[in-house]
Amino acid sequence: MGPALMPLALSGAYCDLGNYADVVHNHDESSEISLSFAISLTDLQKASNDRGARFVEFSLPRPRQSGFYYGAWSETKLPKKGEVEARLTFSVDEPFGPSLSHFEIEVSGVGTANFVRTISGERREHWRVYTTMLPPKSLALRLGPRSFFPQIEIRRTSYGRSAPTVKHRIRVFVAATRLLFMFLNQCLSRSEFIGPFRTPPERRYAFGGFSSSRGGTSGEQAVDLLITEALLKPKGPRSLHAALSFWIRHLKLAESLDVKDIAKRLNLFVFV
Repeated sequence: MGPALMPLALSGAYCDLGNYADVVHNHDESSEISLSFAISLTDLQKASNDRGARFVEFSLPRPRQSGFYYGAWSETKLPKKGEVEARLTFSVDEPFGPSLSHFEIEVSGVGTANFVRTISGERREHWRVYTTMLPPKSLALRLGPRSFFPQIEIRRTSYGRSAPTVKHRIRVFVAATRLLFMFLNQCLSRSEFIGPFRTPPERRYAFGGFSSSRGGTSGEQAVDLLITEALLKPKGPRSLHAALSFWIRHLKLAESLDVKDIAKRLNLFVFV
């Protein structure tokens, strides 16, 4: 069934959050850290139909991501109303260390499943599942070595004994779960890191040329990327300017963002 643990990695190429005690609320290692995700079933179906487009088009291709394939498990159609919500909870229960300890998922009007990792002296897969509106022991949890999200699978023995209407409910539950994780995986893999903008922004910038293709770990090339896009006007599904403008408005930092060439021969641009 795969590895037993899903460790909580707090450090990577772009950030270092320290250890579990640095991140958890009030630095209390006996507390848990939870991540919740929710999306309406209608939006989830629309997102699955547009899974090939990037959020922002850059010149260099993104590296391929490995792990589970979360594509549509079957031709089962999702309900037009409701939502799917997942909650992943991490803890430092011995002897596992900071890792996934509790996983909950709910599909409106279909059912819920709570997967709980048991505490024992062995580092082996030992999960219990508690369901509502779904048959007991109808689902199983699978963890992948290179996947952030787990995968829900059907237990064929319980599924085979179920009535046709119950089988359909199980299929809808699994399909909604896999589409959710496919959507979240694509959101993460299609996102582009352009840096935290540690240095205070300036009003005028001198253009450094068309060599920039990434934002840089401190955002030092983000301005050149915006100017390059303004000059070349590339055709793509969504511009960097549109993506950045959305977050500036969403965070209530400004109403709009625009790049203007104020001195062409001097390569001088102003951001307004």
